[in-house]
Amino acid sequence: MAESRTANEFNLGEEQGIMLEQLVLLALSSIIAIIALVVVGWEAATGRAFSLDGICLSLICLTLVAVFGSSVAWSFHTGEVHRMLSHLRQGTPGKEAPGNNRPAAA
Repeated sequence: MAESRTANEFNLGEEQGIMLEQLVLLALSSIIAIIALVVVGWEAATGRAFSLDGICLSLICLTLVAVFGSSVAWSFHTGEVHRMLSHLRQGTPGKEAPGNNRPAAA
């Protein structure tokens, strides 16, 4: 017989999906910010940052760092990342992990 799922179980699964989506978004934001910082460092290291093109590219990359890095920094500052990770580690409440099916001691 197929196991029926309650609306609460669907909501928990949906909530974990949203949290996972937010974590992926934060990971992509941090990757973009790191790449933009690497580009600025490369421009400075090669000396191209002192030309007009280099200055414009550096300013654009620093703007990208500010936009994407601020969202990641804010998530860490407010504790949002920690809450999402701890909630995802807990799993679905009410279900036991496989292997914990030992009978109670008599």
